[in-house]
Amino acid sequence: MKLWADFFDYVLPDLPACPHEVATAKIHKACIDFMAASSIMVADHAPVNTVAGTPTYAFAPATGLAVTQVHTGWFDGAELEPASEDKLRQVYPDWPTAEGAPRFILSETPLSFRVVPKPDAASAGTGRITLRVVLQPARDATGIDDWVFNKWVEAIAAKAKADLMAMPAKPWTNPAMSVYYESVYQRELGDAVREVNRGMGRAQTRVQMRPAA
Repeated sequence: MKLWADFFDYVLPDLPACPHEVATAKIHKACIDFMAASSIMVADHAPVNTVAGTPTYAFAPATGLAVTQVHTGWFDGAELEPASEDKLRQVYPDWPTAEGAPRFILSETPLSFRVVPKPDAASAGTGRITLRVVLQPARDATGIDDWVFNKWVEAIAAKAKADLMAMPAKPWTNPAMSVYYESVYQRELGDAVREVNRGMGRAQTRVQMRPAA
């Protein structure tokens, strides 16, 4: 695990007047932005046992991580189709109350997802939900995995510097250099997205989850 302070050598030499606590907040945010936009960390959830009549299940990733989005889901080995509420209404006019073997998955909040139809007694007794999810640092995270730091420290540092230098009326404010570092960040982000699209740069982290009450 690399702590946010491990980024200081890549950020603070260009912002000598910036307090550590301000830099830490921007580094943390830059890492969240980068990982959410690039999808570099895709992890397998442990299988989730379904509960009859329960459509919504909570994410419970490892400490320091948060789920950005569901990458892929399966119910009893059959892929769940991502769906909007408009799509669900076309298939199931009564989709909030429909029961059966789940066919669709809906990301409700950053903390939970919903399957439609909600499992009935027969399907809940035999089927489980498995997921791959995109992860990012949680708001209370203290750092990131070593491999993210080692590979993408320049990208995250560039975003942090761009955001810090864009802050108005500070001793370290520098609009011209903010634009420059934002361009560096966008270039690095593009490289990360291309790697992900080629199937590279994804962690195989295991996360645990629990059914929602």
